[in-house]
Amino acid sequence: MKKIITQFSGSALFHVSPPGALPLDNGPNWPACQHKRIAPLEHIASYSISTQPRNQLRDPRIQEGLGGGPCTGAVRREGKPKCSWKVKRSVRLPGWELRMTPRVAVHHHWGSAYRSDALSKIGYTGTFNSSCNNAAYPIIAYTVSFAPVHHLQNQTHRRPHRDRFHPLRLTECTGTTPGYYAPCLARTLPNAVSAEELIYPAFTISPPIFAASRPQDAERWWNTTWMMWERAYEMKGRMRYPEKHGQIYVFQNVTLSASTPFDKWIMQSCMSGLATTSHVVPSSDKPTHDSVLLANFPDSWSMQHFLDRGMRVVAQSRDHQTRYVATGREGHKSVEEFWSYLGYAANQVLHSDTSFVASQLIWSCRAPLIHPWLTQRSLSLLSPESLQPVDKSTRKLILYMTRSNGLNLNAGREVLNEDILLADIQALLDKRGKREQLKIFNHEDFPSTDALMRYVHQNVKAVIGPHGSALHNHFWTAEDTLLIEFMPTSRPDFAFYEAARMRDQPYAVLMLDPVDDEHNMEVDVPAVVDILSERLDQPLDMSERLKVAYDWEAEELGVN
Repeated sequence: MKKIITQFSGSALFHVSPPGALPLDNGPNWPACQHKRIAPLEHIASYSISTQPRNQLRDPRIQEGLGGGPCTGAVRREGKPKCSWKVKRSVRLPGWELRMTPRVAVHHHWGSAYRSDALSKIGYTGTFNSSCNNAAYPIIAYTVSFAPVHHLQNQTHRRPHRDRFHPLRLTECTGTTPGYYAPCLARTLPNAVSAEELIYPAFTISPPIFAASRPQDAERWWNTTWMMWERAYEMKGRMRYPEKHGQIYVFQNVTLSASTPFDKWIMQSCMSGLATTSHVVPSSDKPTHDSVLLANFPDSWSMQHFLDRGMRVVAQSRDHQTRYVATGREGHKSVEEFWSYLGYAANQVLHSDTSFVASQLIWSCRAPLIHPWLTQRSLSLLSPESLQPVDKSTRKLILYMTRSNGLNLNAGREVLNEDILLADIQALLDKRGKREQLKIFNHEDFPSTDALMRYVHQNVKAVIGPHGSALHNHFWTAEDTLLIEFMPTSRPDFAFYEAARMRDQPYAVLMLDPVDDEHNMEVDVPAVVDILSERLDQPLDMSERLKVAYDWEAEELGVN
């Protein structure tokens, strides 16, 4: 059994369990360690590892009741630390560079951005000495650049795999850098002080799973992939997504013009093809806000577009964490909760506001819509638990996303033979004899989005339903969760196919002719049952997984 113990900010020990490891709470009694719990800090910075604090952060709210001396959990934002020490009798940490490098502050708030189950695995303080290292639980150390505490659990076995898709960051404008790359273009923009060009690696994904009894679905699906021409194309039986670029600009002492588009589907909006920095204008007025992220993507109030567009803006620019975010009108409850999970309390979300003056404004509106690194980072920020594997044998729920209960904002795309479909799925589950249950999804069953995310991740084995926003909840499921989508041929869409494939989730589709103008469908029930029978317990084949795409394929390159 292995444990990963890391030291954060020189004042707190954080614990992450790799697959198969027990949380520290459930391990043996190590009296020499005596780790104490701490609440997360309001201000957390990204650091490398260090045994001696330097320029640290402080949140006085967490001091009361901690005990353990003045250093326990106490860190300061500016100046010299209140106290300084070195770890005594420390375990040797091969491969660990003991150096602390402050990067950028992150603002989180107790009670909104943290989950109790996450706190059970992180947030320990105390003396770390050699007696903690015994034969049964050897200490393994990794060189890690930490992101906010909220997603420390992402530092697991999955990280090396996802590093294949990490973008290359260019921050300097040289004599050979194209003028339209961000570091060069920033020289021409008023009040722009720095910029980054991000180059995202190309990748390929496999096509959907099709029912063996419906060969026409494969033909129909491939015949609609031309609709992805702006971002992907077919190559050797897979969809190839070429290299993409993103841009981040940092402005100082600026405001927004009155014409800044909020919640509008126009080409100049954030994340649209003609997204422009021209709405960011210099201001000589005294700043009203210290740091602001601009996130004026279309329909920012909706969960769907927060996830498929807004989180691209946030994930790409997260190294430039701000205290405020400027977005569109007030969103649905889930959207407000998402902002809080990202560290933005209600009074830190500026809705359709162009009156503020920002000491620093982050512009990240040119980011790829589809990329595995952005998907992974989005999950690590919103729901780090969703990145953790959950044994499929312990997940018993087949979640059906109905559109027939009258709770949808948009009518249509109902399954007209839904009763027969559900009865046959239940019959299959009964026949399997694995105590699996069929449950019809209703978001009103959950007191919060956080509760929904944890429930789905821990319990769901497959998600089934017609194309619609409810399918976005598959985003929180474990990686090997099966997704089956019913797609009306009158309005094909690839959002859930791409989202599932970004996480190596098995995805199946039925291409169905609608029976009316509202895209309602009669589902091929035996085909659905066949897919479930074949794929519920079957892991993805290696040929079905994400792959890096590169122009050269020599084995020595080690591309895949």
